[in-house]
Amino acid sequence: MRRQEMQTVRLDDVMRTTPFSCLKLGLQGGELAVLQHAARVLRRAVVIQLRLAPTPLYRGGASLFEAGAWLARNGWTFHAFAALNQRQLKPCGKDDTPDVRGSRCLQTEAVFIPDLRRWDGLDGLQLGELAFWAHELLSAVDLTERALWTLDQRDQGNRLERYRALPLETSLMTAKGTAPRILPG
Repeated sequence: MRRQEMQTVRLDDVMRTTPFSCLKLGLQGGELAVLQHAARVLRRAVVIQLRLAPTPLYRGGASLFEAGAWLARNGWTFHAFAALNQRQLKPCGKDDTPDVRGSRCLQTEAVFIPDLRRWDGLDGLQLGELAFWAHELLSAVDLTERALWTLDQRDQGNRLERYRALPLETSLMTAKGTAPRILPG
């Protein structure tokens, strides 16, 4: 193994002018270090999906639990696992044949959303984007409905009613594929 020097750039600097609301990182253990230096990005995002391991797989990397605890201290809450990558433990026994009854979570795609207690700090666009990602990416009807209800409470809109009238498999994208169709009040 050899060591190589690399120049890095902060995510806040890279994403300064790029519009986004969903952040997905898979950095072989560097996810938490990136997030710790991305305050502006964290204020704009409404969904964060991180590839993490319960036990760090890379030297200096953070575990799922360390990253989750840091995010919780910074206004985020765990929502769901988008994927699990499971592996069997090393076989034991006379012939080293794997026992398929057991498995270990090697890595996961963990999804975090803003803590409900900080939704008052989200603007209407962020709540709309959260509703969109909750439906399209997470298939989370409850989260979608909560975000739309929160928007409706702010401006007496009827987004939640319109959402509930749609078949669940309906995409929220417009025909042009650019903007969620239920978000205007």
